[in-house]
Amino acid sequence: MGAPFFPRRTLEDAAIDLARAAERLRHYRAHADRVVTDLEARWAANRAARD
Repeated sequence: MGAPFFPRRTLEDAAIDLARAAERLRHYRAHADRVVTDLEARWAANRAARD
């Protein structure tokens, strides 16, 4: 055959990509936690205002 269209990735490249993906996931999770906490606080305030 010939050389592959994409060069072979090294394990180091894959490790760097995985570390970056993990950091993105931590960032997204932290943001989602903040959103949920804010919503729960709003719901509690609305519930208290109704009662």
